[in-house]
Amino acid sequence: MDANQAVLEFGHARGRYVAVAGCIGVGKTTMAELVARQMGAILVREVFAENPYLDDFYAGRAVRLQTELSFMVARYNQAQEIEKLLSLGNNVVTDWTFPQVLVYSRVTLQDDPRDWALYKELFDRLLANVPGPDRLICLDAELPVIMQRIRDRGRANETGISPDYLLSLKQGYAGWKLEPPYPLVWLDTTELPIPDSEAAQETALNSLWDSLGCCPLVLPEPTLFEGN
Repeated sequence: MDANQAVLEFGHARGRYVAVAGCIGVGKTTMAELVARQMGAILVREVFAENPYLDDFYAGRAVRLQTELSFMVARYNQAQEIEKLLSLGNNVVTDWTFPQVLVYSRVTLQDDPRDWALYKELFDRLLANVPGPDRLICLDAELPVIMQRIRDRGRANETGISPDYLLSLKQGYAGWKLEPPYPLVWLDTTELPIPDSEAAQETALNSLWDSLGCCPLVLPEPTLFEGN
């Protein structure tokens, strides 16, 4: 049986792990919260720890490699926390997945093959020690819809995001359709405003559980993991 057709079972000695990923503005965190609630899982959100290179990066200084390495280390450290939770039998849901750092870094480092080669080598070494999700849910949407959602939520740190950058990210994630890093569920949210519509949330969850061949019981609220 194909990995994407296997039934996701719950209650094993080792916890089950579902990750949600996708471009900015597609509803990842809301989707992760919904899945965590139905699984009775611990929700581990992406932590944006202070990146010491970020100010220099935004100022146009030549610190692209250092900036991306810092982000990768932060995601790796979170992945180690997830491994501890899973080994204790906890189900875990995240609104990110470790391989997404390649999607972003490929855009940032594409002008220098040396930087990209070094980054990719380090990524491959770290990946061997990162727990992979039993299911990876990748959310997508058409570019104009993503742009409108970003405008609607009005986050100051997203005001300068260009359509070209978002398109590059979308193309990076689209590569997972052909070569998924983990067993993949692809969900187009163009007509599914997950953060704003209960009907869209129900449709999205039904699509997921149908693909998994199961539907966990609805539980009160997910536990939010705050880390150390």
